[in-house]
Amino acid sequence: MVAVGMGLSGCATKPAPELNQADFENVRDQIVSSPSARDAVRVQCQADLQREPKDERALIGAMLDVDTTEVPEVFCARMVAAIARGDVSYADFVGLKEVDGDPAALRRILRAIRLDPSATRT
Repeated sequence: MVAVGMGLSGCATKPAPELNQADFENVRDQIVSSPSARDAVRVQCQADLQREPKDERALIGAMLDVDTTEVPEVFCARMVAAIARGDVSYADFVGLKEVDGDPAALRRILRAIRLDPSATRT
């Protein structure tokens, strides 16, 4: 299911993405074309992120300038929107999971997730 595959995008600390590039692109197409798929991915992302340690959620909250309690909802809405817009590529997604990820990819992701989820273009 789409939600299971993309839900891991909400967790920046999992060891490796479970999706290959073809699956990632397929999920992107689904969240672009189906509001229900987009909602399912967002909800799964929130559940995944809620299980992360509070200090990690606090760090994400500081980056997004939101309260820690708002992190799962805000981060996941913005990340799903960024993936749908094409602001986050598969390479960025993989890099998000790596401890020593590409700094340029991290900058792109941070810019993308600071946008309101209703933004359709960057």
